[in-house]
Amino acid sequence: MRAALSDVDRLGWDSAPGDAVLRYARTEVVRVAVSGARLRGPAADDAASTGWAAAWKILNKPGLRHEPSPWGLVAAAVRREVSGTSWPRPTAPTATPPGGLPGCTALPPTRRRGLVRS
Repeated sequence: MRAALSDVDRLGWDSAPGDAVLRYARTEVVRVAVSGARLRGPAADDAASTGWAAAWKILNKPGLRHEPSPWGLVAAAVRREVSGTSWPRPTAPTATPPGGLPGCTALPPTRRRGLVRS
């Protein structure tokens, strides 16, 4: 990674080495962290955005080039952001109890005709 970051420093993020580093961060660090957090749907999308922002922030620190384990630092920052945020979890649909919900009353048949069903 140090060689790739050195190339990025010289050629910029819009270069082939920059693209490779960013692609690896997205697929092997951010996606893995989101998957490990067992997030799905919109919560996974939000977590991926947050994780990506953390990865980008760390990848742009000049001191990262001199760390003994640069990808370890990136992965730790991403995991911390993804797992440290309270994401809404999908809930399983619940069945209506026999007899309906407490406190709810059915409409009389004459009022039901005007309702539109989707």
